[in-house]
Amino acid sequence: MSSRTCRLTLLPLPEAWLPSSEILYDKERVSSAQIQARLDSIGREHDDTFIEAIQHVFDLLKARHFDSSWKWVRYDAIYVFYEG
Repeated sequence: MSSRTCRLTLLPLPEAWLPSSEILYDKERVSSAQIQARLDSIGREHDDTFIEAIQHVFDLLKARHFDSSWKWVRYDAIYVFYEG
């Protein structure tokens, strides 16, 4: 009697058969790895002091939104009055 071995090869499933959540997960995993690699290369090139110094600080209360020139003039007048 000869013994036969059965080999099972797993092939990747076509994207049409995968749930959309798995496809999105795979894309996000690749994107995350690319971003992390880029951040690591920046970290190797610059020291932590430089990276901390260039990070911006955003304060929502200090944000200004001007849609017209008269608002800019008003802001400039207040700035000149108080900072003079």
